[in-house]
Amino acid sequence: MTALDTLIVILYDHFFRMREKGRQVIPWLQTVYAIALEGVILSSLLWIMTYRIIARNNKMPISELPFLSAFVLLGVTYFFLIKRVYFDSGKHLKLYDEYLKFPNKKQKVLKIIVLSVFLAIPFILLFVLWLLDK
Repeated sequence: MTALDTLIVILYDHFFRMREKGRQVIPWLQTVYAIALEGVILSSLLWIMTYRIIARNNKMPISELPFLSAFVLLGVTYFFLIKRVYFDSGKHLKLYDEYLKFPNKKQKVLKIIVLSVFLAIPFILLFVLWLLDK
């Protein structure tokens, strides 16, 4: 299982268990949406960081409208790409079965690590951008 496979399976498991507890979520939709949003946020932050390092300029290279348009377009692209590769093909079910074969302790450790990293990476990149502005 690759890192992306593990991320998708753990997020899917997280939302699947939320649905089992009675919350009204659609596990595949929530998983794809969360990964697409994270991907587009990371892509834009990395692009801004790269531009600021190379150009040594703190000014945004483009105005808000083109940036937001590219942000939305990239998010939609990520959404449908992940949906097609993992959920339309049924690959997520095979990976989920493989994940459920892990011992419960390993599942919990993987879940804690993956969700922590998933939540921390954007904040780390924002901190680096903040340091670049100084």
